[in-house]
Amino acid sequence: MRKFTLLIASLFITIGAMAQTFVEPEVGKFYKIKGDHETNHWVAVTTAGSSVVMSSSEESAAVFYKTENGFQEVTTKNYLGYTGGKFTFSSTSLAVELRNTGACANSDGKYAIVSGGNYMYNNSADGIAHESNAWLDLPRLWGFIEVDYDSFNNKVFALESYMDYLYCLTDGTTNIYTNGSYSGTADTRALWKPVLVSLGVYKIQNVHTGLYIGATNHANSAQMSETPGSYEIATTVGSETVEDGKYYIKVNGQNACLHSTAATAKGWEGGGLGNQYIFTEITEFSHTLNVTDAEWATIVLGFNATIPTADGFKAYKIASEEDGYVTLEEVTGVLQANVPVLVNAPVGNYNFAYTTDEATVTESGLQGTLYNKDITVAGAYVLGLIDGEAGFGLATTTGKAEGTFTNNANKAYFVPTNTLASAASYSFRFGEGTTGVDQITDNREQSTVIFDLTGRRVEAITAPGIYVVGGRKVLVK
Repeated sequence: MRKFTLLIASLFITIGAMAQTFVEPEVGKFYKIKGDHETNHWVAVTTAGSSVVMSSSEESAAVFYKTENGFQEVTTKNYLGYTGGKFTFSSTSLAVELRNTGACANSDGKYAIVSGGNYMYNNSADGIAHESNAWLDLPRLWGFIEVDYDSFNNKVFALESYMDYLYCLTDGTTNIYTNGSYSGTADTRALWKPVLVSLGVYKIQNVHTGLYIGATNHANSAQMSETPGSYEIATTVGSETVEDGKYYIKVNGQNACLHSTAATAKGWEGGGLGNQYIFTEITEFSHTLNVTDAEWATIVLGFNATIPTADGFKAYKIASEEDGYVTLEEVTGVLQANVPVLVNAPVGNYNFAYTTDEATVTESGLQGTLYNKDITVAGAYVLGLIDGEAGFGLATTTGKAEGTFTNNANKAYFVPTNTLASAASYSFRFGEGTTGVDQITDNREQSTVIFDLTGRRVEAITAPGIYVVGGRKVLVK
């Protein structure tokens, strides 16, 4: 009998007891708001959901989604704001400012909530007043507590058709197809990330390519797009409702769904079992980078990943550029999604494992694509051999329009910031003036002649010092 990992039919889950840790609100996350009044602490809503009130019960507290435009309450979808002389709700976003400086500063991580110069103030048994001056005491300060309210937000899933148990994958470009099984943690083509575009509305992004499931006509193969397409996750289509733990992938505003066949994913009219999908959360997966005999590569991924720590493996960003050289700086830790890096490592396969940890590598001086894509940019450089050594050479445009080249999936390219002084190629440096490395590992036959500073040829570097390798000074530490 098949076993499924099922999510609840609702997009939201019930909140239990929470640790009372106040945090700074971030866009894309959910929060409850707690005040300091001795009787009623929690921001809530009226039974009709038309106004903001206070509650002594954490379980009845309202949940707010932080958007770029303010705080949107998840049940009513109204925004917290100040209208008509009081703090209340509005169907449109209202200007709400958080302050934690000066008279508003509080060591416990609480904030003043301000709109139009008025401070949200809990001074009554069941209501929220306002105060126009900046003098604050505890009832005028509020703490934000993050809650895991949404069963889709910031998670990754495999999508399986309920009728024929086929999984949705991408072919690495703009097409979607289906197969009979999810092939495991290394196959990110079969993984999808719901993206919240508005409260309760999710578009579907492929983890491998970064593309979204886009629009398609009835019975035609579904396509992918760089911007969120028309398909979204839904629990109803027309008058039909999915079974518990299953979802439609529905075209917004139309009675059509994504439907799996033996070979592809298509648009399909109506509902039924053939249009229902099981979302199985995947928490462990990785992307494998193959390093060839050149021992240099580039990589960019659609998810935060841990940079490998294998012997001889090093990842680099570009620290500076000048006179036909780029200076490289080693990076370690967590690589941020969509940030490319250079890799130098012995021949082999290296796994970049998905992580929910915060990124430590957030920029690199490189650009990249998650799928094979034609790039049109003047003066782009790609990784290659420069006089037998790794470096950046001008991208070729064979068979393409002038200035256009194809960048392969998960690969990076380099565009100099000073295009007026761009060179025919860029060699690598690892420090000021000389090439600084911790050591040189002789893991392949040396084809470059090595001299010491007296001019004597040496067969191998066995001690720290300055050497001339391939006509350049190398500092071995």
